[in-house]
Amino acid sequence: NNPTAAVLALPRAADFRLVWAFSDDAVAEIGTGLHRVPLARLEDVFLSFRSPAKKDTKSPSQMMIRTSEVVRVIGPFPNVKNVLFGRCAVDREALRVSYARGVDGTGKPLNAERDVSFQVLHASERLCVLKCAGLPKKDDEVLVFEREDDFADALERLRVPAADDDADFEEEQSAAE
Repeated sequence: NNPTAAVLALPRAADFRLVWAFSDDAVAEIGTGLHRVPLARLEDVFLSFRSPAKKDTKSPSQMMIRTSEVVRVIGPFPNVKNVLFGRCAVDREALRVSYARGVDGTGKPLNAERDVSFQVLHASERLCVLKCAGLPKKDDEVLVFEREDDFADALERLRVPAADDDADFEEEQSAAE
């Protein structure tokens, strides 16, 4: 029973909410790290997986991924949503994420091109447990994600605009081709 392979068995569209993280370093590994700026507080992190509309026969284990961070800025400011877009590949040992682009909460492009890897400790339709593979000298950098059934509603409760989910991913797929 390979937990990494279970990621491939996820439904065509799956959204997960971060429910526990061992450290801030682990959160920054999967996100932008912009929650570390002065007067900012991380409110929530979401991982969204989508199967490509056009299956790549050369890489059937690839999916599109979006990481959405909701950050509250202290003071009379609205919450902001930072977003990273990319692809992830699953092999026997890891979930390998390649972020291609990002957008910060003001709509400005982020320099987000980077690759990160995670060991999948558990994956099911309701829960995903990832261990950060790229952090030095730390064996316990774990992130726990729980299935979010209504991503748009979750963003609305956090007072940030919910983009058109499918349009985001279609745009990202077109940009990658």
